[in-house]
Amino acid sequence: TRNELVRELIDKLIRHEIYLSYSALSNFKESPKSFIDYKLKTKEPTDAMIFGTLVHCLILEPDSFEQRYFVVDDSEQIAIIGGAKPRATNAYKEWYKEEISKADGRTIVEPSDYTAAKIMAMNVRTNRAAAIQLKKATDREKNIEWELKNFKFRGVIDGDGEIVIDLKTCADASPRKFQRSIIEMDYHIQAALYLKGLGQIKPYYIIAVDKSGGVSVHLLSDEILEHAFKEIDFLLDKFNECIINETFDNSFDFWSERYDGS
Repeated sequence: TRNELVRELIDKLIRHEIYLSYSALSNFKESPKSFIDYKLKTKEPTDAMIFGTLVHCLILEPDSFEQRYFVVDDSEQIAIIGGAKPRATNAYKEWYKEEISKADGRTIVEPSDYTAAKIMAMNVRTNRAAAIQLKKATDREKNIEWELKNFKFRGVIDGDGEIVIDLKTCADASPRKFQRSIIEMDYHIQAALYLKGLGQIKPYYIIAVDKSGGVSVHLLSDEILEHAFKEIDFLLDKFNECIINETFDNSFDFWSERYDGS
């Protein structure tokens, strides 16, 4: 039953058999029920997630692209088949099936996505502000684990060195809109968690890039990070409260000061 799954999940967290993360804590900020739903759901990567990791690879670790991705270029095959809907033909389907068998475990990427990701990567690398910060963060895709208030955390830092960088693909990288996204998406909390994991405070930059060619670079202020540290402490205290009171079935009303509706 769901209650049994929840108890098993919490027991494993207490025994440090599973980890918390920025995403888990961000979901808990919505509600305890949202946290449980996030942890119990099947974590199938979405198209947006796959595209985001593709852009990350091309910017941060381009030398590993061939080992991680397989681009299916069907332009020549479409020209050979011809007609109004070549991809609907059996000949195309047979060719495609044979082609993807060559992927050998690599993530399959359509040519249009590959082209879009390459352009975005080039826009970031040639952006003056982004290029300066990328040079300072030489340790790329860094896995870290740490303990905070008796819970085990883990995450992946896009770049670490003199500074920390976090690369975000987004719908609109214009400074004013993305600055709102930082708060709305709890990116400041992610930053504070990663700095906790590193065990030191250093400049934390977020590089935002969109498909329209926009790139913006954001240095998180001391004030916003200090607010995030306090918010993390508050959230983990409330998380422990949920464990003690067994209230992980609570929805948004968990954060309400009233119990009869807000």
